Amino acid sequence: MNDFADLPYRYYPPKPQKVAMWLLWQFNRFLYLPGNVHRINSVSLINEEQLSGCITRGRSHILFLCNHPTHSDPQILEEMQRQLGVASMFMAAYDLFERRSKLDVWVLKVMGVFSVDREILDSKAIQQGVKTLVDGEYAMTIFPEGEMYHQNDRVVPFQEGAIYMALTAQKKLAKLHPGDPVYILPVSIKVSHNHDQRPAISTLLAELAAGAGTTLEREREPVVELERIASALVLREAKKVGLDLAPAETDGLEAQLKVAAGLIIAALEKSMDIGVENSGNLMSRLLHIRRRIHQIRIDPDKAAGFPEVGKWADKAMLALRVLSYNPDYLRDRPSVDRYGECVEKLFEDFHSRVLSPYGSRKAMVYFSTPINLLDKLNSFQGKSRKLLKGLTEESERAIQGGIDKLNDMNRCPGGELFYFK
Repeated sequence: MNDFADLPYRYYPPKPQKVAMWLLWQFNRFLYLPGNVHRINSVSLINEEQLSGCITRGRSHILFLCNHPTHSDPQILEEMQRQLGVASMFMAAYDLFERRSKLDVWVLKVMGVFSVDREILDSKAIQQGVKTLVDGEYAMTIFPEGEMYHQNDRVVPFQEGAIYMALTAQKKLAKLHPGDPVYILPVSIKVSHNHDQRPAISTLLAELAAGAGTTLEREREPVVELERIASALVLREAKKVGLDLAPAETDGLEAQLKVAAGLIIAALEKSMDIGVENSGNLMSRLLHIRRRIHQIRIDPDKAAGFPEVGKWADKAMLALRVLSYNPDYLRDRPSVDRYGECVEKLFEDFHSRVLSPYGSRKAMVYFSTPINLLDKLNSFQGKSRKLLKGLTEESERAIQGGIDKLNDMNRCPGGELFYFK
């Protein structure tokens, strides 16, 4: 669920304890993952032999880069790392800490999780990540997509911060211990349902239809019906912020989403007195708005001077949710898993709460070829920007390639085509 807390920022440092990590690994393995919160009954590692040259019993300088398709990904990765025998730090959005109990915050810290403010250049978080990679006692784990988008079969373009951190660590490590590499390990996660979940997904979609003032029409082609209900939900939410949109035609959902997001963004830019460059696309314009709102809301003194900032944040949130939909994702292959992901995203975005899993699932983890940053550093001396961009794209391609391989291997009912039952 895309959401923002905009609470005053404070940094939460990690306080890893390996004994506590081991105990919590066992809890995660036997109780938490298979329980009602996640319903993951197995985690299989594939292509594990790729890691033999970079995981050692001594110090290993490892950055796990992973796609982020579900709310269960951190727990899946903890089980993956338990099987590998590798303890890792995790970087997580700071509002995760702000929303949790003191016990939850303690657990996060002893598991090596530390906070980051994703809306700014968070120097403390970057320094912690670099230090972790240079020391080599713990690995680092980062989700470079930045958010969870309910798209298990397709990655969203990666942010460059994780690679920047790894390159900075490699430069420092090369001075301290010449010849020691930092490895980027591209990790692809695939989660699929073990049993036929068409009835459960249809029930959720019927609930969404009722919330949009319509009913589920099971005689329609499933993708067309989901898009019709999604369009009705967008119309409902747009009216709340004063927009009067026309209903989307059968193939017009994508155009409707862009129009809705464009109108909201233009209205925000006018209200906030933000100049617009014609070259900026909708998402880049929205991110600029989002940063401005964030800077105001995390500073109580600034927030007092902008009483309308809460309404701005609600509108920006709606625009972000609208822009994060990709109709082609479902049209490309309307599998049970993909259809379920789209229904889950609609449910969470328009109810503003996380949806519990509606069926048992299995997780598969695929390891692509590790990337030796020392080799890359030597090849691109003096071309840091080109190297940063190239490594980000290489990591993205590797993780997408791993997802494609996992889909080819998947024999679960979740990989079958969706139809109403």
